[in-house]
Amino acid sequence: MYSHFHHDITLSTTFRTKVIAKEHIYIEDVQDSALLIDELKGRIPLILGGGSNYLFVNENPDLLVSITNSSLSIVDENKDCITIDIGASYNWHELVLFCLAHGWYGLENLSLIPGTIGAAPIQNIGAYGRDISEFVISVSGFDMNTGKHQIYTHSECQFSYRSSYFKTYLKSSFLITSVRLQLYKNPLIKADYPDVQKALDDSHIKNPTPKEISDIIIHIRHTKLPDPNQIGNAGSFFKNPSIAEEVYHSLVKQYPELPSYPQGDGTVKISAAWLIDSCGWKGFREHDIGVHNKQALVLVNYGNGKAIDIYHLSMKIQESINNTYGIFLEPEVNIIL
Repeated sequence: MYSHFHHDITLSTTFRTKVIAKEHIYIEDVQDSALLIDELKGRIPLILGGGSNYLFVNENPDLLVSITNSSLSIVDENKDCITIDIGASYNWHELVLFCLAHGWYGLENLSLIPGTIGAAPIQNIGAYGRDISEFVISVSGFDMNTGKHQIYTHSECQFSYRSSYFKTYLKSSFLITSVRLQLYKNPLIKADYPDVQKALDDSHIKNPTPKEISDIIIHIRHTKLPDPNQIGNAGSFFKNPSIAEEVYHSLVKQYPELPSYPQGDGTVKISAAWLIDSCGWKGFREHDIGVHNKQALVLVNYGNGKAIDIYHLSMKIQESINNTYGIFLEPEVNIIL
């Protein structure tokens, strides 16, 4: 375990807004996490993974904690599936590519999502019809209140759309050290997402392999989403809202072009990007912040933007959508105030 003081992590966050932590503790060994209790001295830390889903409105957070465990081991294997344990700091996209190369399938729809495996179950990351929760067996970590190691089973993780027990209840009191996944040796092709279907049709691919699905999704993401290394962003800033069916039926009478996805539980998920675009925000720019011109869900820092200004822009968008449609857009990004 070691610490950096007055640690500039600006380039470690994908928004690329100024962040200088007063102290940043790194846990190198899972066993060192027990030393963290003494080091915290009652302070509440912010757990930082890859920095890909944060907006630091508070430019000087008091205490950050990161883990540097990037191990990968096979726990169990048979002819149909494989169970692996992955250290929390393992890069997510590198994990997807590693699994594909070894013939372990299921994660290919989640290609090119930034961040680490440790952060993935917190957000229940998902894209193009898949969520990580479909593959999580358990999540291991360190309870910073009790000083004990704990394992959460799949059901105890309480996964939901872009959320989990960790995000809703534990917040910064639980340091994830590893995640256990079950993947499959036979392809689990899921290609019913409209953008994926179109790309397959355009490429004249009728029976795609997992590698082809991954390649297509990487291409789609490169086409529609800005590279954080070139334009600061955190991907989708807002969640797609779910509304009651009766509310949806009322809306669709006025806006028949509204993209929708029935959830089978009496609710309908609708496109936040469409809502934002329809209110005229797509391509909006004010100084060095704005809304991306190809994807209305993505708020961007063009170079010297400040987190506080991005935050204020997000609130203006929320107000606009609420005034027009009576719908509140919930941020997907973690906003640190």
